[in-house]
Amino acid sequence: MKKVIIKMVMILSLNFTLIAEDTVVAFGTITEALECVYTNQHEVRKLIIEGEIAGSDYSSEDSEWKYFRTLDEVFINLEEVEIWTSQSIPDGDVIYEDNGQSIKGQRGLFYCEEYDSSIYLYVNKSSQWLKSFSAPNVKIIGKMAFATCENLSSIYFPSAIETSLHSFSFCNSLISVDMPELIILEDFYMCEHLTYISFPKVRYIGSLAFYRCYSLLYADFPEAIKIGGNAFSLCSSMVYANFPKVTEVGSTAFGACYSLTSVSFGTGFEEETEIVFGYFVFQNGSTDDINNDTLTKNINLILVKNTLPKPNLNTNIWQNNNWIYDPELHRDYIWKSITIYDNIEEKIDDIPIYYLGNNVYKIENVETIELYDIMSRLIKKYDNEYLIDLNYLNLTKGFYFFRIKTLTNKNYIIKKINITLFFQFTKIFCEF
Repeated sequence: MKKVIIKMVMILSLNFTLIAEDTVVAFGTITEALECVYTNQHEVRKLIIEGEIAGSDYSSEDSEWKYFRTLDEVFINLEEVEIWTSQSIPDGDVIYEDNGQSIKGQRGLFYCEEYDSSIYLYVNKSSQWLKSFSAPNVKIIGKMAFATCENLSSIYFPSAIETSLHSFSFCNSLISVDMPELIILEDFYMCEHLTYISFPKVRYIGSLAFYRCYSLLYADFPEAIKIGGNAFSLCSSMVYANFPKVTEVGSTAFGACYSLTSVSFGTGFEEETEIVFGYFVFQNGSTDDINNDTLTKNINLILVKNTLPKPNLNTNIWQNNNWIYDPELHRDYIWKSITIYDNIEEKIDDIPIYYLGNNVYKIENVETIELYDIMSRLIKKYDNEYLIDLNYLNLTKGFYFFRIKTLTNKNYIIKKINITLFFQFTKIFCEF
């Protein structure tokens, strides 16, 4: 199969223009890539594998999956990898000594940890050269696949429905995550620079999913049903959390989230539904301290009339810390405020919103459009305007809301939008 060389020119428009050129090489299989004699290997920044990948683990002799981690030995300046297969990325392997008992190390797609007997410690040998990975057709990402890839900053899995335990643990540079179809989210443990996330279809959020993601600013999961224990614990920058359909919240799920000021539950309930809390869901610091206060005194809570248990609006009490082992630690959660709304459901068919590209929207038949951020702060109001260009407002990337009043219906309609950066790509293809 021919190798394909792609010269890519990227233009980034955000108050400035940047032009860069990279060399991309495409092969049918990873074996072909490794065997190819390519005189300009040092120029390759991105490698594409178009075909199937042999094997289903990282240790079998005939498996090709084990070669990904060391691709930089051939392409010494490689930074990006893309695979087109629809195969699942295999779970990581545990490697044993010859006696079959002592653990020699563990390996995943780009993860590796090996025991160094000279210092009696496990040494991280994950692929630190990897900066970007994309797999347009992969649906399941196996255990430990990218763990401790500390320079990985961007992942693109538009078809993925499931991540596994420690798939992306300790990816400290990760800032761009594109997984719009994800349903089961297990792990972004200690991705310390992850700021904005969008998972519109996730139903299950695993234990420790975003544990110690210190830079995470908000959690908005419109379809999530269950939140695992410690899922957002120590997300100390997070200010806003929204879970319209969650019915179960694990223990210390929001422990030590010191910046939380607004939390919303139940806005997607169509009938009376109970939300079950584990213990110390909103604990401020160590659970061992009997005098330790909770976070809820600083949080504005939003519920709807269908949410159970019913709150006490006179005392701003809703839920408690459920610590059944010591009666002295069992106490009610007292919130800064509790607001009860009638169930507000986003009605897609009520009014069409046309996305024209580059953060420009067309909305017809409107009287008033108000733009709000995720903290419900009004940014701008438009009267009798139908073309809304958001590129001139200097907004940061993330979620915002339109509050729209039409000419024919005086009720307000809420629409969520996503502000992105504006990219243009020009590709030049050359075959050899």
